[in-house]
Amino acid sequence: MRSRTGRLVERPVRELRGERLEEYEAVWQPPRYQGRRAIATWWRPANRARHVGCASLGALGAAVSLEADRDVVAFASWPVRLHWADDAGGYVPDFFVRLADGRARLLVCRPAGGSPQRWEAAAELLEAGGGSGG
Repeated sequence: MRSRTGRLVERPVRELRGERLEEYEAVWQPPRYQGRRAIATWWRPANRARHVGCASLGALGAAVSLEADRDVVAFASWPVRLHWADDAGGYVPDFFVRLADGRARLLVCRPAGGSPQRWEAAAELLEAGGGSGG
């Protein structure tokens, strides 16, 4: 996650339970290059001053759905990077979602293509992070 001053901060997932991650800036943005298959775009929810990033049209559809969902009070794009203690790479979920009852969720828009092994590694990391963070 990023601090209020914009610095990247690493913390164990269990310490993020009380954080309002929907208020933090993105830790990642999709790279722009010629030939990119996905269309990166930005969506501004009606109740927010900031835009949320969408790395693909699937993520844009998810952002529109999140805005229309009555149980969702806030969401942000890419506020955390999950990684194992011995790995600097990790995975950045598409959205962090805050629900009306105070619970939080990470939302991932699974890519249509790509390596199945890469997705399995990301899914394992997300499962472990969800278990650790509650």
